[in-house]
Amino acid sequence: MRYLRKLTLIVSVMALLSAISYQLSAGATAQGGAITIEPFYQEIVIPDKAKNSYFIKLTNNTNKQQNFRLKTADFGSLDETGGVAFIGITKPDVNYKYGLTTWLSLDQQFVVLRPGETQQIEFAITKIDSLTAGGHYGAILVTPDTGEKQTDNSTVEVSPVVSSLILLKKVGGEIYNLGLKSSISDDSLFSLPSRVTLRFANDGNVHIVPRGTVTVTDSRGAIISEGLINADSGYILPESIRQFQTSLKNVKNAWLPGYYNLNIKYRYDGNDSFTTKTIRLFYVGQASRALVLVIVTAGLILLVIKRKKLIKSIRKN
Repeated sequence: MRYLRKLTLIVSVMALLSAISYQLSAGATAQGGAITIEPFYQEIVIPDKAKNSYFIKLTNNTNKQQNFRLKTADFGSLDETGGVAFIGITKPDVNYKYGLTTWLSLDQQFVVLRPGETQQIEFAITKIDSLTAGGHYGAILVTPDTGEKQTDNSTVEVSPVVSSLILLKKVGGEIYNLGLKSSISDDSLFSLPSRVTLRFANDGNVHIVPRGTVTVTDSRGAIISEGLINADSGYILPESIRQFQTSLKNVKNAWLPGYYNLNIKYRYDGNDSFTTKTIRLFYVGQASRALVLVIVTAGLILLVIKRKKLIKSIRKN
């Protein structure tokens, strides 16, 4: 009975601590960031007669009035993981042919938000005739406005920033070109691939979204495992490379040893034609693996039996 009471007390204390932990976590999550910007990114097609202006929404998530400063910047690919690098934050980089800042106009550069207030900010794409065909990429950056002016050009200003990305496409001269640069899978002699890393290159002048499937098939064409390429709908900017990881889900077991095919079938959004690449893999099969395991186990048992016999004979002598 004494042990039962101790156990009940321990369970009660653990439940109380769990409840406190949950409340602390929920409180931290509820507070969130100081500002929310929506949408995170939007795609614009020029010319689009249905739209003459575009919007973003800013929300003050704090319990204090906040002042914010708005500015524009171009962006490009940071690396192959899909990150972005902002270009020409102080002034547009005229050498960046995919920039949008020169044609991006905000209706206001400062905004004051009361606690919990949401405000809509309008922007427009101007001087469309001078905009070259293809993709152009810009962002609206929002930073806290402290009222302080930067006087020393050698000083780097560090402040929190949120952004809304704009992916613009001007029709009439787009070039689409998606190619598979390389593929790396985690297969071996004793295992078929469970994950494949694909490196796609966009050699066109507009952003594209790759689609497709990766399958492993046996010699008869039966699917052993399969997975989707770019399930999160990530895009690749022009003249850049991006990696996508595809996890494969087993459909059936591969029992027999022999050659298997890793099939990569891909396209981009807007194109119905697929390109396929097939890689041959040799796999010993689950049956062979089981047989090897049995042989190894039997060998170990024989070694143990021989060792015991040897020990007995030594003791007799």
